[in-house]
Amino acid sequence: MDLASTIVARGSAPGRSLRSLVRMSGEACGPVLAAMDESSGRYVRGVRKVRLRFGCRRLACLAFCAVAPASATGEDTLDLLVPGNPDLVAWVESELLGTAARLGHLARPAAPGEFTLRAFARGRIDLTQAEGIAATIAASTTAQLRAARQLADGGLGRFVADLADRTANDLALVEAGIDFTDQEDVVAIEPVVLAGHVGESISAIRLRLERSVPMERIEATPRVVLVGLPNAGKSTLFNALLGRRRAVESPIAGTTRDALEEVAMIETPRGRSEVRLVDVAGVDESGGGFNPAMQERMRAAVERADLVVECVAMGADGRPLLSLRDNSSGGTGGEQEGSWRSAPRVMAATKADLAVPRYTADGDRSPPAPPTDGAVTRLAVSARTGFGLDDLRAAIVAALASRVATLSDETVILAARHETSLRDALAAFEACRTTLASSSLRAPELVAASLRTALDALGAISGRIAPDDVLGRIFGKFCIGK
Repeated sequence: MDLASTIVARGSAPGRSLRSLVRMSGEACGPVLAAMDESSGRYVRGVRKVRLRFGCRRLACLAFCAVAPASATGEDTLDLLVPGNPDLVAWVESELLGTAARLGHLARPAAPGEFTLRAFARGRIDLTQAEGIAATIAASTTAQLRAARQLADGGLGRFVADLADRTANDLALVEAGIDFTDQEDVVAIEPVVLAGHVGESISAIRLRLERSVPMERIEATPRVVLVGLPNAGKSTLFNALLGRRRAVESPIAGTTRDALEEVAMIETPRGRSEVRLVDVAGVDESGGGFNPAMQERMRAAVERADLVVECVAMGADGRPLLSLRDNSSGGTGGEQEGSWRSAPRVMAATKADLAVPRYTADGDRSPPAPPTDGAVTRLAVSARTGFGLDDLRAAIVAALASRVATLSDETVILAARHETSLRDALAAFEACRTTLASSSLRAPELVAASLRTALDALGAISGRIAPDDVLGRIFGKFCIGK
């Protein structure tokens, strides 16, 4: 890990923009700014207008200086806000590196993620926060962004740090009782106190795990595909579930020609869930025009579906019209249904507001129950009035219970390695409690071994706890070698 060189890189997204950020970190920041800034040349913390000198050229921009160690990376940093022309940005990067080299400093372009790596290496953030920054950049849905921000905010790191701090103190006391019993001022921890601390740690980890949702589930947003015959109300239902007009709604069959995808947030009594809604062309094998390509797109979307919502328009008599299996034109029924038979399915009897009796948004008059179909959930809905939409949302979440992540205010997002380390720590604490229950502190070596295992597991999450920390705590608390 090369922490001696000054690094330079673009800090904003590539491409043309009104402004771009060029970032520099390392000991060369102050000398480089002093050499290039005509207006002042002083390197003090804060934001100010500068006029940089590049040979015979001049560039007016904003500069933000942060002085070590109170900076994002723990070392001097310089952020320049310059016009967003990509060629100009590349030129500024080159001039900063060239000026640093002429002044005798080691400087080079930053490697991917190196600013965050330096922040971690210098103790400005822990490993979970670094993971949160990476997840923020990669987030494509609201749930993913929320999970990333939770990691970046350091909540998990603080939770682990508190547990590790108490465990390290307990371990220091237990080991002091083993190694320094000849010292009069060394008093080993009372077994009942240690058992209480271990029990609190067990309860805290269990509660954390109970409230957790795997990061992998957040990243794999389940796909819900709306399928049905042409003009079955799929696009209208798609917009209603999404909460805004995204697909074109028309009484003319064949309006939807491609697969439209949008992430929808579904509110449930347990919290919020995200699904990826997909609206596709109606099932129609009659051929002609764009129809073969439309049908191919539809079949490809269905094959990737985690849940299929089969839309069947309701007739004026309050009974669903033809379903895909009833449709005899082109042989679509059995052939098309077979392509999603492996995915869970919900049947939505759409256009319930057109049936007799009419169904109102406030549910004054309930529709006749759709026919049952084995394990398939069947619901009557009206995208126009909102009738049945909440029931459909609940049915979607229930059908995807093993795939969808329900997020409440108390939900904790854990990556796979976080969960594994917490479970390892939990197992070690439980082993420690078992040892204490059977032998009190008459076997301190076994107790110490369990505590050290728990400490190592917690340290693997944040990357901050090292075995030498325990020894440092011992020397800091007791008069060793007096």
